Amino acid sequence: DSVCDPALDQARLGAAAYERGDFDLAEIHLQCALLADAHQAGALSLMGQIHINRGDTHTAQHYFDRAHAVQANGGGAARSDPMERGGPSSFVMPEWLRPYEMAPSRRIGAGPRRIIALARYARPPVDVVKPVEVDDAATETANAPGAAVSSDGAQADYPVPGALHEARQRARRAMRSGDLESALEWSRRAAAQARANADDYAYLAAMYSMSGDMAQAADALSGALNLDPTRLDLRCRLGMVYESRGDYAAAYAEFETVISLDVSNVCANENKRALSRMMNSVMRQDAAAASPADAIFERAMQYYGARKLYSAGNTLMEALAIDPEHWAARCQLGRIFSEWANYGGALAQFERVLEAEPRNACAREGRRLATLDMLAMYPPLTVDDFFHRARAYAGLEEWELARDAFLRGLALDPHRIDIRCELGMIYVELGDARAALGEFDRVLAQHVVDGCAWSNRDALMQRLRGE
Repeated sequence: DSVCDPALDQARLGAAAYERGDFDLAEIHLQCALLADAHQAGALSLMGQIHINRGDTHTAQHYFDRAHAVQANGGGAARSDPMERGGPSSFVMPEWLRPYEMAPSRRIGAGPRRIIALARYARPPVDVVKPVEVDDAATETANAPGAAVSSDGAQADYPVPGALHEARQRARRAMRSGDLESALEWSRRAAAQARANADDYAYLAAMYSMSGDMAQAADALSGALNLDPTRLDLRCRLGMVYESRGDYAAAYAEFETVISLDVSNVCANENKRALSRMMNSVMRQDAAAASPADAIFERAMQYYGARKLYSAGNTLMEALAIDPEHWAARCQLGRIFSEWANYGGALAQFERVLEAEPRNACAREGRRLATLDMLAMYPPLTVDDFFHRARAYAGLEEWELARDAFLRGLALDPHRIDIRCELGMIYVELGDARAALGEFDRVLAQHVVDGCAWSNRDALMQRLRGE
């Protein structure tokens, strides 16, 4: 009752909470305002924007339609929201925002998304390598004599073996004295112990990072995440290491994974934003001047960081109206479409970027995730559905998923010899030459002159002879 105090301007309080990014409180105040007067177009529009920011386009459209009906009847003076250009009263539901697909359910508790590395490609050398910071205070408990730390950071009830404790202590003493080589050696010994935990691997990664061996740093962080997949701080560090190596696709994927599990994660959001700016700068390195849309793009990213997706989407479209080849803005717009389950619109944006920049990391990863989420919405019902899905996975270089889909389809209809050659090509990509030759031979046993099987078998045999 105290929340809906009629003496307060609930609509203005809701707009202020929205501006601060507190969507839950904003929704409460706006509901109070609508209980008092259901014909406030401004409150209705702002409720729609809150649901847009949450990715619920269906509920958003309900509120927007109510706001439009009020405005069409000439009622309900709209209140201007300082975060929205033009205020709610000027909003018109654009075609790209109209919901037509249902988003697949979130996999709560399933852990981080499994990352399949995209094809590596060369980039200009990175002038400054971001070192992985060493936080001795954060690992002090793990180094205490007679105590162990489990993978979730809790104190375990078994003693730390003497060799592990000694290795930890020697590594940190060597680091404090400036002997990086000894610190690295003792960190290796600590991580090699049977009861080493994620922090031991993280410390080893830090030593490798400081010595300039970023490949080993990435391997150590991957080992830490295998022990404790919930450590988002380590996953963000892994993204930073990938970025320093020039593997922007893998870095972007790690930052995206962190954000998908914690949308307010500062490390992932800031590094992803910096990576997007850098990638856009690299794509424009031959241009004489910066894009006139850069300032608008930065404002859009500020909206996106505050989870104001409606404002971010419209601001990105404003940037693209000025510079249609601002690929970072176009890719970010595609990502917002994906969050709204508008996969058709998202894929159109990603494909346009890839036409100009086939190796664009943001667009490649965005297209991959959008396609996987879209396929997850429609379970295969027929044999050909499995084969269509397998070809879609192959186009994304998801070879294991493509193989499994082909095998499931062939289990239902084993007489589809025309599919066997495609399956053999998938096995070639997976490095399973024996299985590939088996599929090609099965085709040739029934169709001696099959061009696909002959040419691929011959090419594979020549490769094997060369090896």
